Amino acid sequence: MDTVEARIRHLASGEAVPVDPVLWQALDDMGLSVESVDDTRVALAEPLELLDEARIRQAMPQGLPHMSALHIHWRVDSTNTWLLDQAGKTGFHGSVCLAEYQLAGRGRRGRTWVSPFGRNIYLSLGWAFPRQRSIAGLSLVAGMVVAGALRDLGLSQVGLKWPNDLLIASQKLGGILVEAAIARESQPVVVGIGINLSLDRRAAAGIEQPYTTVLEHVRLSRNQIVSRLANDLLPAFGLFAEQGFRPFASEWPTFDALEGEQVTILRGREQITGINRGIDNDGNLRLDTDHGIQAYNSGEVSLRPGDAQ
Repeated sequence: MDTVEARIRHLASGEAVPVDPVLWQALDDMGLSVESVDDTRVALAEPLELLDEARIRQAMPQGLPHMSALHIHWRVDSTNTWLLDQAGKTGFHGSVCLAEYQLAGRGRRGRTWVSPFGRNIYLSLGWAFPRQRSIAGLSLVAGMVVAGALRDLGLSQVGLKWPNDLLIASQKLGGILVEAAIARESQPVVVGIGINLSLDRRAAAGIEQPYTTVLEHVRLSRNQIVSRLANDLLPAFGLFAEQGFRPFASEWPTFDALEGEQVTILRGREQITGINRGIDNDGNLRLDTDHGIQAYNSGEVSLRPGDAQ
C-alpha cells in the first residue's frame, strides 16, 4: 500500500495525519476536503466510509454460496472493464468487483459515468451463462433486484425506466450496464451497477441530466448497500441462468416508473412516440402507437419520458 493511500485510510478512520504536497494533490484529485488540526496535521472535513470486505461478506448470507471472489480496488479504469478482462479465467463466474473510484467509468451507449472517490457505488458482477441461454432481459432483472433491495432498505420511492435506469421522481439515481465477452465453453457476462450515494458540486457538474442521490432520501452506508445488492443479485443470476426472464416478468409493473405515460423511443435517427404499456415475457417494451402495440428490444432503443397521459 503506498503512503498516500495509507494516509487517506487513516483519515477515513478519523485520525489526523501529516500533510505534504503529494497528499494535498491526491486529496484535491479525489475531491476530499480537510481541515487543520494543528500546524502540521489535517483531518477530513466530512466523514468518509471506505469499502470493507469483512463487513460486506458478513452481511450477504444468501449471496456467499454463489460468490467465487470479491475484488475491492482503490482505483480502476472501470469495474466492468476490469471484470471483462477476467472473463474465461478461473474465478470469473460469481465474482464481484468494487472500486473506491473509477478513472474511466462507463455508462450505457458510450456515456461517461461520473465516479468520484469514496462517494458512490461502483459494483460489477461476473457470471458465465450457458451458451444456449439468451441474456435478453438480464438488465431488467438486475434493475428489479436492485430497486427491490433499495426499497427494502428504506428507499421506497425508487422505480425503473426501461431498460436500465433507476429513478426517483424522474431523477436518475443509478443505472445498469450489461456487457458480454467471448468464450468457447460459456457466455461470460458482466453486469455493472452504478448508484449515486452522495455527490458534491464538483462531481455533479459532470452529470448532464436531472439526478438524485440515496442520501437525499435515507441514511444508508455504502457497505450496507453493496452487501445487499451482491447478496440479492447473485442468486437471481442463478435463477436467470436456469429459467431465463420469464420468472421475473410479472414483477415489472411493480417497478415501472413510466407505466401509462407517453414516451419516445429513439432508434438511430428515428423517433417513435406512444404510450408505455409495460413489457412482454421476453422483456421487450410494449409501446401503444398509432399503428397498434409495437414491441422494442432493449439492444436497439433508448427511452425518454414524454407528457404523462
